[in-house]
Amino acid sequence: MTADFFGYNPPFLGGVQNVLSRQEDVRLIQNDILQLLLTIPGERVMRPDFGINLRSFVFEQMIGSEISLLESEIVSAIEEQDRRVTVSFIEIKQSPESNRVDISVHAKLKKNPTKVVTVELFLENPVGA
Repeated sequence: MTADFFGYNPPFLGGVQNVLSRQEDVRLIQNDILQLLLTIPGERVMRPDFGINLRSFVFEQMIGSEISLLESEIVSAIEEQDRRVTVSFIEIKQSPESNRVDISVHAKLKKNPTKVVTVELFLENPVGA
């Protein structure tokens, strides 16, 4: 079976790998979405619109409207920057006691909807920061 997508990408997801190992399909797209979420707009040279400013949301006390806004920002960024997937849904859980926000993005490949991509991101604010 051949891959729908392949490329070389830094291994942001766990596991022992070579620095620029070849990645395919779901793993490649997981890493690409993770890079998108962790990049602040303006941080990437020649691509000033790439990324999402999670920091403006993450360490504030969020109520329903802020969570909805964050979800729509994530969906918009993924739809603009990664045309290979369709976002199915996003889960955002905030834990004020531990200064932590958990973000889980669930998407399907447009080319092959049976392939599901799940990206989980856990952001913590160090105590005293």
